[in-house]
Amino acid sequence: MYTSWSVTALEVPNATKWNILGSNDSSFNDGTGIADDSILARHMGINYSTTEQDTGKKWIDGKTIYSRVVTGVTMTIGATVNNAHGISIDTPISFFGISDGSSTTFPTYFSPTTFIQGRLNDTNITTVLGSGVGSTTAKCFITYTKK
Repeated sequence: MYTSWSVTALEVPNATKWNILGSNDSSFNDGTGIADDSILARHMGINYSTTEQDTGKKWIDGKTIYSRVVTGVTMTIGATVNNAHGISIDTPISFFGISDGSSTTFPTYFSPTTFIQGRLNDTNITTVLGSGVGSTTAKCFITYTKK
């Protein structure tokens, strides 16, 4: 259990305060000093959501990095399909998809006929399937900065 304590400038902590410090250190190590619901998803990294999420991170130009999962992305055998994502993307940072039919991540390549391509631009997620892959839908995870 975490116990609050303090020292003043130039104070030499007594044995009681040093013991509190040691107990606090142990409580963080074993987890008992961390209050319930104090570690949130945004503290752990990316929150996978179909609504836009501020990741709490900044891109190299200082802009906020956002993330979003786009569902229902259409993929058709032998066809190039443009799926409007409706996001005002300035800089795409990362992109990957997961096929709903096979749980295969993409972009991926197995052979000249068995592949899933996925591309992201400022308006669309474009998919292309080889003839060796069945038509399906997908979920795509995107991180980006906004215009």
